[in-house]
Amino acid sequence: MLSHKIYKLLCYLAAIANIALVLEIIVNVALPARSRVATDLLISPCMANIVLAVLLIMGVAKRMPSFIRVFLIFMYVQIVFLLLVAVYTYRLVVHGRHELRMAAHGACMLIALFGLEAMIASGGLKAVLSEYTPLQEGTVMFQPLV
Repeated sequence: MLSHKIYKLLCYLAAIANIALVLEIIVNVALPARSRVATDLLISPCMANIVLAVLLIMGVAKRMPSFIRVFLIFMYVQIVFLLLVAVYTYRLVVHGRHELRMAAHGACMLIALFGLEAMIASGGLKAVLSEYTPLQEGTVMFQPLV
């Protein structure tokens, strides 16, 4: 089992890699696309990925488990969506549309990537939840009288 500090570091690295890969997709795939519909379909999930990667960074840095949970839920929804895309494209490949083979393989690789990010984020969530939060200066603690 990895230590909590390593999980936090992995959360930061996964979020930064997520942002970098999404920016790469926007610049090299979404913007040069000839179809306006394809561009619109790619831009909104990419922006959601960037926003939620920032939420993951903030959640780990500020010890906010709700932000990490939102990131996890989004990753699971993306995995389910990509599973549906992979099954659909493989059905088309089986029925003779071999030009979609790369799209189907890309969807499978993204499923693995998002699954890995979800596993890292769940470890980061456990690390944040198990951490002792020091009391702020000026906090009043009431102790029962015996």
